[in-house]
Amino acid sequence: MSEPLLTAAMIVRDEESHLPACLQSIRDVVDEMVIVDTGSTDATVTVARSFGARVHRHPWTGDFAQARNAALELATGRWILYIDADERLRPIAPELVRAHLEKTADVALRVRLRPFAAATPYWEYRLWRSDPRIRFVGKMHEKVTMAIRDVADADRRAIGESELFLEHVGYDGD
Repeated sequence: MSEPLLTAAMIVRDEESHLPACLQSIRDVVDEMVIVDTGSTDATVTVARSFGARVHRHPWTGDFAQARNAALELATGRWILYIDADERLRPIAPELVRAHLEKTADVALRVRLRPFAAATPYWEYRLWRSDPRIRFVGKMHEKVTMAIRDVADADRRAIGESELFLEHVGYDGD
């Protein structure tokens, strides 16, 4: 089997209520789901495995970047989609996504994100080539943006836009 094209990389903890809808929304678009569980006490791990995700348990150290980077280390796809359990990928033709990833020379592709139901969507750095130079920084409010920009500059590659659209549902109803 050839290497996966697109890996979804996630960190989770006690997300059994959100995780099924998230994984259902990406299952036909990604080739691999890598989930780092930081200490769930509910059925999160069982749910993840029922969707075919590779689950790695990683003790929580209070460092979001460390946990996210653990997921990146486990990913085998040529591209990474960073997504959270309380997000949903809007339906999209998998062949459209694959064709775009296969042909682009960009180092990363931004995706549209709607942070809550009444919000205006904005472009977010969520899709990039798997590259050991692209890692998250920051214990809280972890970011990958500067790493992506640094790689784009070093490799003289652009950062483009994708057709992907994520809906964040975690704040809805709060």
